[in-house]
Amino acid sequence: MDRPLGHRYKRGVFREFERAGGANMRSGWKASKMRLNPVTATAWTGLVMIAGICGCAPGGGGGDTLRVTVSGGLNRIACIGDSLTLTAAASGGTTPRTFRWSQERGADVLGDAVVTGSTLTTGAFAEEGEYSFRVLVTDSDGAVEDAWVLVRVGPEGGCDEGFEVIIDGPESVGFSESATLTAFAASAGEVEFSWEVRSGSADLTATEGASTSFEGASLGRVTVRLTAREADTGLTATAEASVDVVPAITVQNLHLLRIGDTLNIEATVEPQTEGATFAWTVEGGQAELVNADAAEVTVSSDAAATATLRIAVTAPAQSGDAETVTATRDVSVVVVADFSPRVVLETELGDLVFELEGEAAPLNTANFLRYVDEGFYDGVTLHRYSCERDFQTQECRLPFVIQGGGYTVGDAGLELKEPTHDPVPGEQDNGLSNTLHTVGMALASNDPDTASTQFYINLNDENERLDGTFTVFARVISGTEIVDAITELETRADPITGGRDELLVDPVVMSRVRRE
Repeated sequence: MDRPLGHRYKRGVFREFERAGGANMRSGWKASKMRLNPVTATAWTGLVMIAGICGCAPGGGGGDTLRVTVSGGLNRIACIGDSLTLTAAASGGTTPRTFRWSQERGADVLGDAVVTGSTLTTGAFAEEGEYSFRVLVTDSDGAVEDAWVLVRVGPEGGCDEGFEVIIDGPESVGFSESATLTAFAASAGEVEFSWEVRSGSADLTATEGASTSFEGASLGRVTVRLTAREADTGLTATAEASVDVVPAITVQNLHLLRIGDTLNIEATVEPQTEGATFAWTVEGGQAELVNADAAEVTVSSDAAATATLRIAVTAPAQSGDAETVTATRDVSVVVVADFSPRVVLETELGDLVFELEGEAAPLNTANFLRYVDEGFYDGVTLHRYSCERDFQTQECRLPFVIQGGGYTVGDAGLELKEPTHDPVPGEQDNGLSNTLHTVGMALASNDPDTASTQFYINLNDENERLDGTFTVFARVISGTEIVDAITELETRADPITGGRDELLVDPVVMSRVRRE
């Protein structure tokens, strides 16, 4: 029997290693990408403890753990037009060792070259931004260890000759949240870092090392100074960064509003501060606001589209050199003519029409319509056809679902299209059931509160087992012959579908998705 649906999140994650006492220290924790099986909808995410990999001699004798360092540190800066030379060294494990470099992030500066050996020289950087490079070292017993170098590239001519340091961190952070600051040094040698608070109310978690953080600061501006010393030359450089600690705003950020109705949206703020002011504005779309200078605003609209509102809260600073600090949050109000709006999915096989269930599933209806209004689904595919197969013959016994809304067709095959909004809460207990031609939201790890962009069309009346977990928010009212035609298309096994024979060989492209 098939398991419920899932979808993949692709989140770029790379590791940063702190420098302590002048030496590179590897943490025993590795940040991992979220890996999701779209069939079983099982996910693992966050921090995964990994044991040290030991290059052991035959017969079980243990050698030193394989370690990798990169001269000049793991955080670097450069300018457009510069190239960079990175040199890795390895210790422990067994010899001989092999080195292999790859670029993991940023505009390509390596081309098609396969870079082996301990030294990597990049091509000239042509674009500003963040770049990351990985060196993978393998010893003669097959033990593997790696190191990552993060490079921030600035504008041409923006790099001073000699030793330089910059700080990367947020411009603002909500009250009670933490802020992390990271140092980047332009140096080919070892660098020692020290941090101090120059103004504002904050306690740093570390005063040495390549990064530090603080939390629990009072409202206001925190200014931190970094002093960097190049160990080989004794040269020093300093940099400062200011972070505004702003009010923390809590507000529901997605709403469904019918033309002719009014909607009250209330924002709460922490800490409650005397003298704080509120200002609601319309940033996109059409909406009328009443009491726009209060914590609770009343909204109406006569345009069936998505309106974007912004709440700004300004409060007196309690520390630092700023007089006031301001926090903002955006809120989407999806406006409909009635609670059964229709959406047309134009495909190469013909048009599908969904009728949405705005009364039963207002949040999931609003989420889907917001992506429609933004043009997110244009060019996205219906990529999966799943059926329950006979265990012995593998013949399709009962069609299960068609799934789409998350992948586009690229030069190398299907490419994940990243969601642009946070997932929405589930409305799985809304009285709607997973029956033939109803439409539900795909989930991550069977978590009802992870609906995002991907959806599925039920292909039989026996999918009630999905009820209570998956939110039904629409039904197909036209184009069921298109649904039937998709079930006749060829499929193949692929990692996107958990290795099962469910990925359409020729995914069906939705050329345009629009409100009817």
